[in-house]
Amino acid sequence: MTAWSIRLATAADAPTIRRLAEEGLATYSEFTPAWTRPKEFDENNAERGVALLADPEFFCLIAEADGGPIAHVGFAPGREDRGHGPPIAGMAHLWQLFVTREWWGSGVAAELLVAAVEEARSRGFERMRLFTPRDHPRARRFYEREGWRPTGLEIEGDLLGLAIVEYAIDL
Repeated sequence: MTAWSIRLATAADAPTIRRLAEEGLATYSEFTPAWTRPKEFDENNAERGVALLADPEFFCLIAEADGGPIAHVGFAPGREDRGHGPPIAGMAHLWQLFVTREWWGSGVAAELLVAAVEEARSRGFERMRLFTPRDHPRARRFYEREGWRPTGLEIEGDLLGLAIVEYAIDL
């Protein structure tokens, strides 16, 4: 495997980020075989990604190798109501972290996560949160290994149609 490079995402990267997210979400059937990604999620995710990339408070990185994208991470200021409500003082929300299957275990996810946490800290955030599927053991082990802890919040049947748990880390 060759080394990767990391750069800031721009509005022009919206289709790339959407594709990376769709590839990542396609792997969810491995831990939930009966699950099918809701069409509404794809539509919402595409619109949300374009809007976030245009938001100056949003931070997004893309990792590339061999001339193509292999991963991305993004965060925005935390908001109540899963991102639709008023801001939560001092809280950053990790929006997405997806890595293409060929790069799983390479360290790129950890490097991107560290970069996002460091950027959130440098912007004055005191805490960061994320939501991940409750039944996704690989993701949960990764976040816990990186110092994130479950908060105890669990949401049944969110937009993905899966049980979601919240993780957080103090910055």
